[in-house]
Amino acid sequence: MTRRLAACLMNISEGRSRETVEAIAMSALRVNDKITRDGGCRASVLNIFSDHDYNRSVLTIASTVEDIGEAVFQACTSAYLHIDLSRHEGGHPRLGSVDLVPLHPLSLGVTLQECGEIATGVAHRLASTTKGSASFLFGHADRPLCRPLAQRRREVGWFSTGRPFEELRQDVGDRPSSRYGITGLEVWAANCQFH
Repeated sequence: MTRRLAACLMNISEGRSRETVEAIAMSALRVNDKITRDGGCRASVLNIFSDHDYNRSVLTIASTVEDIGEAVFQACTSAYLHIDLSRHEGGHPRLGSVDLVPLHPLSLGVTLQECGEIATGVAHRLASTTKGSASFLFGHADRPLCRPLAQRRREVGWFSTGRPFEELRQDVGDRPSSRYGITGLEVWAANCQFH
C-alpha cells in the first residue's frame, strides 16, 4: 500500500534562536508517538532553513495526509508558545509569529481540496486552543474563491506599515494580537491556476 503524503513549508518568525526553532520542529514529531501499523513514522521534518538577518525560519514537514494536520497544529502551538511577535526584530516583512503555513500534496491521489480542508481545520483548531490567535486563508484553503497570497496580503493589510495588528482582518479566530499576529494558511500546487 502506498502512503498518501502531504507537506508543509511552515514559515516562523524566529531565525536566531536555534533552540527555539528546534523545539518547534520537534513538536511536529509528536504525532510519531503513536504506533503505526507498519512501524513507520507518521511525520518527518525534512529541512530547517533559518535566516539570521530576516529572523525567520522555514520548516519543511512531511507526513501522511491523515497526520499532517496534527503535525502542523503541534508545531504552530509550540511556535505560539515560544515566539512573541511584539518583541520580534528582523528584516523580512511578517504578520505572524507563525507567518505562513502552506500545505501541498506530495502523492498522486491527494487533492488540493483535501489539503484545503486540513488547513482550514488547523486554523479553526488553533483559534479554539490559542486565545488571541488569528488566521487568514488563501489558495485552496480559501474555498470557493481560492484567492492568491498577494491578493490576500493586500486584503488583510500586509503592506500597511506601522498598522496595529488589531486592525488586520482575519478569517478565523480572534482579532489579531501583537503577540501572535495573524497566520496565513494556504494550499498550493506547482500547477495551480488562480482566477
